[in-house]
Amino acid sequence: MKGNLVSSSITVPCASGTDPTSPTTLSPIPLTSPASSKRRRLPVETDPENILIKTLRTEHSMDWTSIANYLNRERQKRGEPQTMTQPAVYSRFVRNAPKIAQVNGEVGFDVKDFMYLRHPHYYIDQVNVQLGVANTGNRELSASGAPLNYGGAPMGGFRKRKAPAPAKKWKGHGHRSVRIKPNPDPKAVDSNAERLQDPGMTLHMMQAVEVVNRNFWTFVADEMERATGEFFDWGALERRFGEL
Repeated sequence: MKGNLVSSSITVPCASGTDPTSPTTLSPIPLTSPASSKRRRLPVETDPENILIKTLRTEHSMDWTSIANYLNRERQKRGEPQTMTQPAVYSRFVRNAPKIAQVNGEVGFDVKDFMYLRHPHYYIDQVNVQLGVANTGNRELSASGAPLNYGGAPMGGFRKRKAPAPAKKWKGHGHRSVRIKPNPDPKAVDSNAERLQDPGMTLHMMQAVEVVNRNFWTFVADEMERATGEFFDWGALERRFGEL
C-alpha cells in the first residue's frame, strides 16, 4: 500500500455513561493508521476498529449510534472519511467480536449477550419501551420524564407505542442471555412453578410473553445476521416467511 504509516492514539471512555470527550475519563489506546484516507486492510481479529467496537460495546455498554459517532470522530482526527453508521457498527460487532474473543482466549463469550444491553437500573423499561423505539439508538423519555437509553435495541424497526411507567429496579445480572436447553430441569421447574404462583410474577410473565411475541421477527432478524453476517429488515423476513 502506498503512503507512510503514522502512529496516533485513540481514547476509550473509562466507564459507561461518561462523556467520551472529558479528559478526566479517557484512557489512551495506541492505534497505527495511514496518513492517507485509505485504511490498510488487516485481519478482522487484529483490526483496531473492530477491537475498539467490541471494547466499547462489551466493557463500556455504549449504544450503536454512540460507537459510530465515536469512531467517526477518531477517523476525522486521522484525516479519514467519517463513514461509520449504526448498522455498520452493529454488523461488524456481530461478525468480528467472536473471532476477537477467540484470539484473546475469552472462553464462553457469546455475542448474543451483547446484542441487547440489559442494564440492571432500567431493565424492564428497556425491554418494554423497545416497542416504541426505531433505529435512533438515542435516549428517549419515560412516562416520568426520566431519560432512558435504548441503544441496545435491535436494528430492526419497531411500531410506535407509548412508553410505560418506570418499573422497579431489576436486581439481576448486567448481561445475561437466555439459552434454550433440550429439556427443562425438573428441579428448576418445580421451584420456579411455585414462585410463579405469585400474582405479581404471573403478571410479569404475561407481559414478558407479550413483549417476545411482538418482537418475534426482530429476534429472527438478529439470528439471521448472526448466521449469515448479512442484515435483513424484519419486515422482509416476515413477508418471505408468509410466502412459504
